[in-house]
Amino acid sequence: MADWIKTRISEMKKTKLILIVVVILVIGVLGGRLWSYMSKPEVVQRPVVTFENMGHLVSLKMNYSDVLEYTKKRTQDIPITPFDLVLGSTRVLLIARGDCSIATDLREVQYAQINPETKQVTLSVPLPAPLTVRINHDPKDQGGSYLYNITKQGIEPLLPDSSNQKAAIDEVFSKAEANIRAACSTPEVIDQAKTNTVQVLEGMFDAVGWQAAIEWQEPAAG
Repeated sequence: MADWIKTRISEMKKTKLILIVVVILVIGVLGGRLWSYMSKPEVVQRPVVTFENMGHLVSLKMNYSDVLEYTKKRTQDIPITPFDLVLGSTRVLLIARGDCSIATDLREVQYAQINPETKQVTLSVPLPAPLTVRINHDPKDQGGSYLYNITKQGIEPLLPDSSNQKAAIDEVFSKAEANIRAACSTPEVIDQAKTNTVQVLEGMFDAVGWQAAIEWQEPAAG
């Protein structure tokens, strides 16, 4: 009987020792996991909208039509003077038609503020700017640009050289393109493009359950 009691006491001691070891192991594992969790940097939840791989958001397209008159003079230097002698000229009248697209570069959009609790975000967005400027070279009956009149004066009609006329045509088309770009850069046009951009971006975030506010970036100097 005494031997049986001693055996039971020994077994109980062993069981108690095993339980202590198990408790120590469990505490170690849980403690390690807790420390790992506490030591992880806080991750701010972002809305599932990324801009890095996006391109330009075209928010406005403007059609352009105008009548341009341009004169290209043919001159001859007068020796030993700063003056030129006008020998003739070519005058062209262009009916200019074209269009331009105003767009925002979404690759430059940045998250200024993020509030995961209220699901509100503030975006820093570059200003819209002309993306493409196009002179319409389609046939006249399809809405394209065309030369309404070409007039030569002075000795110009007598010369076989057509370089002055070609230069006049090239330069009046260049002037038309510059006018379209200027028309696309007016404050009124940019404001309309900004309004359209805000509507699109707000809609994108609203679709994923977030509310977006827009801050416009300052234009680059120069």
